[in-house]
Amino acid sequence: MLLFTVFMYGVAETLASRISKQEEYVGAVPAVAILPFLLAGALFPIGAMPGALTTIAKFLPLTHALALMRYAFVDPSGKGLHDIWGMSNVTAEAWLSLAVVAVFVAALTAISIRMFSRSAVS
Repeated sequence: MLLFTVFMYGVAETLASRISKQEEYVGAVPAVAILPFLLAGALFPIGAMPGALTTIAKFLPLTHALALMRYAFVDPSGKGLHDIWGMSNVTAEAWLSLAVVAVFVAALTAISIRMFSRSAVS
C-alpha cells in the first residue's frame, strides 16, 4: 500500500506541475483516478471483462496493488493474482506484482521529480 501511495503521489505531482489551472486539474481527476479503478478489478474480477480490457488491466499498477491487498487481507488463495499471472505459485505471483508496482513507483517518482524541478526553475 505504501508503494502504491508513493506512485499516486508521483502521478498527482506530475499532473500538478503540468496543468496550470485548478479547473483543468479537477477535470483530469476522473480519467486519472476513477477510470483505472474500474479497469483494475476494484468492482469485479478482471477475468470477467472482455479480452482487450483484461489485457489493459494487467498493465495497470493499480490492478497489481489491488490483487496484492486482496491476497494479504482477504484472499489467501490469491485468485486476483492468478487472474493476472496465471501461475500456480501464489508467492511468486505476489512478488511479481510487487515488482511491477515498484517499477511504476520508481518511474513515476523520477518523472515527478524532473517535472517538479522544471516547473520550480521556470
